[in-house]
Amino acid sequence: MGSPLGTQVNLSNPLMTQGVLNSIYSEYKNLRFNPFKLNWRGDPFVEVGDWVSIEVSNGTYKAFPILSLKNFFFRWTKIDY
Repeated sequence: MGSPLGTQVNLSNPLMTQGVLNSIYSEYKNLRFNPFKLNWRGDPFVEVGDWVSIEVSNGTYKAFPILSLKNFFFRWTKIDY
């Protein structure tokens, strides 16, 4: 892979067959990624990997995973997750 003039990486994995790749693709081919940033006040026990429901419009809710989280406590003390 990569440019013949630059750095290349060639990986081999005998467990990953075309059939496995096709199965994974068919499972996730309709997955859409809609990145956004949300500032909120809420449950301090929410962790990365949790799913939350957010009202997107007129009572319609959608579930979103927490991919990163920054909590602010006691003025300017910052904890990054």
